[in-house]
Amino acid sequence: MGPYPVNACRYVFEDEPTEVASAIGTKHPESGFPQDFYDTVAVTLRFPGNRIAQFNLSYYGNPTNSLIALGTEGSLELDPSYVFGKGLEQTITTGEKKKKESFKNTDHFGGELKYFSECILNDEKPEPDAEEGLADVRVLEGILAALESGKSVQLAPFERSKRINTERQKMTLDAVSTPDLVHAGNPGLGGEKKPKN
Repeated sequence: MGPYPVNACRYVFEDEPTEVASAIGTKHPESGFPQDFYDTVAVTLRFPGNRIAQFNLSYYGNPTNSLIALGTEGSLELDPSYVFGKGLEQTITTGEKKKKESFKNTDHFGGELKYFSECILNDEKPEPDAEEGLADVRVLEGILAALESGKSVQLAPFERSKRINTERQKMTLDAVSTPDLVHAGNPGLGGEKKPKN
């Protein structure tokens, strides 16, 4: 149902949604998926300060992967925004003026593993933590309730005790060559065992 867009909305607004204003889903019998879940969903969340967030996702429709934040003075577009393994294109529009910037592909998983390993070795609490996960899950449960009822769902008040500190997690990893594999296949090649020359 989309924890990435929920998490992105919360991160952009640095706040928690107060209501699932709407959630509409469809089930396509021709998709080949079991018909006990919605394969395409559109959601509107209401945040404090008269702010709204909308997202849609589909396991059946053509993939899209962008995020647009629209404000009173401009907008920001990221594409792709949720997928890993690709570079990122950012467009900032202020009035009629557009500024584009590209970012090369990043090894998200390598950074996550290094960060969590350092937390374990240094006996530090990681970010995001369980409270961050709970913040997303409460919204996802509200979306499920709105899908089933066809009505808006008020979310119980929730405040994060702290927000994620992205500066603390920023790091640069050097490229690593593929190690010599012993009786194992390269996972990047589908796990096929390749004989040594």
